[in-house]
Amino acid sequence: MKKFIILLLIAMLALGPLTACGNNTSNVEITVPKSFLAPDSGEINYDEIINKAKEDGVKDVVINEDGSITYKMDKAQHDKMMTELRKNVKDTFDELINGEDFPSIKEIKSNESFSEIEVVVDRERFENSLDGIGILGIVFPSMLYQVFDGVDPENCKVIVNLKDIATNEIFNTVIYPDALDPDALENK
Repeated sequence: MKKFIILLLIAMLALGPLTACGNNTSNVEITVPKSFLAPDSGEINYDEIINKAKEDGVKDVVINEDGSITYKMDKAQHDKMMTELRKNVKDTFDELINGEDFPSIKEIKSNESFSEIEVVVDRERFENSLDGIGILGIVFPSMLYQVFDGVDPENCKVIVNLKDIATNEIFNTVIYPDALDPDALENK
């Protein structure tokens, strides 16, 4: 599981964390909030992020006063980045299903924007394990995809429906990032 989380973080860094995307016909500008760059409030290696973005063909990378980063690229580069990001999100789904770390997770389906995800699980096994941690491994890349696709980070949501493989019924729905809000957790 530790290996999975490390690979996920490396993949997210390699993709060049981004947020709100405003584009016209030839240029795309994406600003990634600091919270997406360091979700654990850890130190951010801006040089590494900038160098990776430049290697990937991003025209300009600006570190903003609030710690966010703004990327500027042409539409073709953005389209290529979205294709790669889509593939990486789907690969993350496959790794979760086929890996050994989360055996209760059997299938993952999503809509095109990755804003709604159905996770088919062996419910009994899922509820008696820590496999729920694996859900975070699909939520964060899905949110990142949305940000790259132009969704304002403040409006970025992923609805996860947990479906029991035995009964074919949804037994739980969790909305992220709301589920991670400490105030929301205290009120439950």
